Amino acid sequence: MLVPLDSIEPEPERAGEPLPEDVVSAFRERASVVGAVVVDEAEREDGDRRVRATAAVASTGSVLLAGEAAARGALMDARRIVVEVDEASVVRFPQELGPALAGDGDALILTGASRTADIEKQIVRGIHGPQALVVVVGSGTAQA
Repeated sequence: MLVPLDSIEPEPERAGEPLPEDVVSAFRERASVVGAVVVDEAEREDGDRRVRATAAVASTGSVLLAGEAAARGALMDARRIVVEVDEASVVRFPQELGPALAGDGDALILTGASRTADIEKQIVRGIHGPQALVVVVGSGTAQA
């Protein structure tokens, strides 16, 4: 079911205040559970492709890529994608992504590395995308 963006209640303005640590911790934990490698910004990781997330979702461990970062073709060829997430961009639930999705262009939500169980009901990684998703989390990670 598609939900119109204007029907989603936006999160109150944060006015430059840092996000409560519990939301960032919840994102780190959930992203690890779904198969992402989560590191701090001081631990620079290499990958075939490095992109900046527009936002991240604590409840699902997902990252939102928008614009050029969401070019699916470029991501499909990468075996290891490194996504930079700014702590201030983490929201609690997917419903709070409304403002981040309001622009023009493509958007892609990644939750862990690519995996499928289509073949003999065995989970295989990397068939439809990257074998590894590394998430670099920091207070200024997604800034220029």
